Amino acid sequence: MVIEKFIRYVDLAVGLMVFEKFIRYASLAVGLKPSATGCEARLRGLERIMYSKTIKVRIYSCDFTAQTHRGDPAGKEFSTRSAPQIVHFTELYNHCRFSVAIPPGVVEVTLRYRPWDAPLWVAGSGVVLYCTSNTVSSPLLCSSSFSTSKRKGNEVSDDQPSRLRFINAGIFSVARRHLGAAISDIRRILAVRGGYALELLIVVCWAIFVTRPYLDFTITTQPSGLEYPAAIQSFYFWRNLMQCGPCALWNGAVNGGAPALADSYGAVAHPLVAVMTLIFGIPIGTKLVLTATFMIAGIAQWLLAYELQTGRIARVWSAVMAVVGGHLAGRFQYGNLGLVLSTAACALAIPLIIRFVRNSNKRNAVLLGFALASILLAGQGYYQIAFICVIASAVILLPADWSRWKTTGYYALFAAVIALLLAAPLLIPLGVALSAFAKRADFEFASSQPIELLALNLLINDVGFYYTEALQKQPFPFLYINYIGWIPVLLASIGLTHVKPSGIRRVILFLAAIAFLALWLASAAPLRLLLVLINDPELRAQIGGLRNIVLVAGLAVPPILGLAAVGLERLINAPWPRFQILAGNSDDCLFVFNTRWFLPLPVIIAVLSAYTFNKTWITTIQVDPTVIRVVDALDSPHLRWVNHPSGEVGFLEYAVRKNLKISAGFRPWRFKERPPVEPEVAAFRDAPPEGWRVLAVVDAFTIAAAPPGNEYAAVDDASGRRSICTATGLGGDIRVICDTPGGGTLRVREYAWPGWQAQVNGTPAPFLDGPWLSIAIPPGNVEVTLRYRPWDAPLGVALCIVGVVISIWMWRSERPDAPVSPV
Repeated sequence: MVIEKFIRYVDLAVGLMVFEKFIRYASLAVGLKPSATGCEARLRGLERIMYSKTIKVRIYSCDFTAQTHRGDPAGKEFSTRSAPQIVHFTELYNHCRFSVAIPPGVVEVTLRYRPWDAPLWVAGSGVVLYCTSNTVSSPLLCSSSFSTSKRKGNEVSDDQPSRLRFINAGIFSVARRHLGAAISDIRRILAVRGGYALELLIVVCWAIFVTRPYLDFTITTQPSGLEYPAAIQSFYFWRNLMQCGPCALWNGAVNGGAPALADSYGAVAHPLVAVMTLIFGIPIGTKLVLTATFMIAGIAQWLLAYELQTGRIARVWSAVMAVVGGHLAGRFQYGNLGLVLSTAACALAIPLIIRFVRNSNKRNAVLLGFALASILLAGQGYYQIAFICVIASAVILLPADWSRWKTTGYYALFAAVIALLLAAPLLIPLGVALSAFAKRADFEFASSQPIELLALNLLINDVGFYYTEALQKQPFPFLYINYIGWIPVLLASIGLTHVKPSGIRRVILFLAAIAFLALWLASAAPLRLLLVLINDPELRAQIGGLRNIVLVAGLAVPPILGLAAVGLERLINAPWPRFQILAGNSDDCLFVFNTRWFLPLPVIIAVLSAYTFNKTWITTIQVDPTVIRVVDALDSPHLRWVNHPSGEVGFLEYAVRKNLKISAGFRPWRFKERPPVEPEVAAFRDAPPEGWRVLAVVDAFTIAAAPPGNEYAAVDDASGRRSICTATGLGGDIRVICDTPGGGTLRVREYAWPGWQAQVNGTPAPFLDGPWLSIAIPPGNVEVTLRYRPWDAPLGVALCIVGVVISIWMWRSERPDAPVSPV
């Protein structure tokens, strides 16, 4: 029990990797008698090492001065050792085998463990295996291993033979039981190898460097972009969830209120947003979300290059280019976090689709399901619709063997079900509310460009150009910036000509199809065709609502960079001319110049060019102190609708942080057949409208109160007399206190929606018809409690839990010896 508790505490405090190294080094440090019988021995724990590290096998041929019995070489001296030599070695995912022909006597087999990332090193440590052979040059097969010895001079210590049983049967069995088979399975897939880990570390560090402006953790510093405060205001769902639980399901902060999880604009339900905002808070957590999004995009590009079987240079270069690509940084010119997150999520799903089609099994289906769920939860709708192009292009990857189609389709169905279940917390509330939403439509799609002009945006790095209407575009840079430069485009054209092997050729065609279909959809040509074919007004309005479909042109960048990685790999491996520099008239060669040495120059220029241009959009601004003073002046101890200066979205985030209710907050959609919310108090840069009463002047802003009639909660009796009530609360929990002599109809200016419940003095009461929450109340002092408790959000959470359980079951039910890619 003491040992088991000790191991558990070590695991919690130090972590899995350090814990396993502790066990390994502890085993190597103590004196143990090796256990071997005949020509076979078992080294416990070698398969754990094989999952994560590369082990070199060296054979030392030795002669003993006397016979050894029962594998006990204690007291025997070694003669001169031969030089180490690498023998036949086969690395599998479940075990390790090596074989060697040995002379009569005893052979010492030493496995040297040299991890590049080990935090400490025990000099001379190794695994020593003793086997005997009675036949000259008889083959010896040793499999799966862990047995140790420590020499004292020329002897092997045998002072405590019971330690072997303690170490092998005690620590390893307890550790394996405590850590669980799930961690081993995950490490089988990740297979942390030194080279891959270093490549990914480079990508992550580069993403941190590029987004370093966002790592300013002062709450008064925020990323630039007009829509940023509006894009993150829905994230306060997670703060409200911690403060009042289910009250967070109603977002009563802007525009009359709405179901909090039915908002696809800000990616509120995405797990990355949830984790970062819960741990670090909204002002800091959202900046970390941005940095993590750039990391995900870089890792996704690295995975794509890996699936394309490119070398390390091509993999790292394409990932570095993805981090500085305009399809990420350019979107944040307007501060729209959801677009950046959707772009990274789609980029991550592309290599996982390739991986899944190549090897359709349960675990790859789970990975693909999680990637698809991430796309759905990232919101916006533009990239989610555009991802249909990726799915359609995946037909190219389907195997020519029809017998495999059934297996692929079967597991693809599992992946789709997992994705829908995991995204249910967003999809169920959004599906319920979608028919009540309206969005400004543009049936001409004026922001779109022809496909040939969209392709030019990959090459144009003139900041001023994007603020003009040249080349049939609008002066809004975030719609069009996709700059990566001409060098990646040229390399992609070289990659398109790659014909071997045939499997890679199909992947190249798949990527080319994605790039073309994404640009074609961004040109709005297919949407215009649909408008011609469809007559249903409701469906036409939904299609016309995709007025900025040009944004999805960024989906073409990851496949283009993947093709560029293939092209770069071809150039690296191509035969390059060499020039010899001779000494005078002699034939002595002084220097050989390889033209391949020029190759790093253009790829470095490509990275620097993309970084120099796109860093323009990765900036931060300081919150104006005037914003804080104006919002503080609008604050009130009771609930009321207020408004910041018209069109100035910069006030929104701080106002929501202060639990104010903004009557005209920015949101790209609105409720159908609902009247707009009029503010009770508002701030104006100019003079307030006639009839408004000035309350205060803060810097250049005037704080004024509206004429009677805009109160948040009021009672109208039968005689037409109006009584003002006091309301307090947060989100979907509202408490209203009224004192009326004759009773009447209480109207709370919060949009009526299925899921609201009311109690009058503790007794359930029905709602009256109308756009607002309206209840009949009796005369006297009355307390009305309003609660928003919908059925759709709990159902979505329950389905998400079911999806997690199914994913775990599918992951665990995969056969242990199933082939798994090392990454």
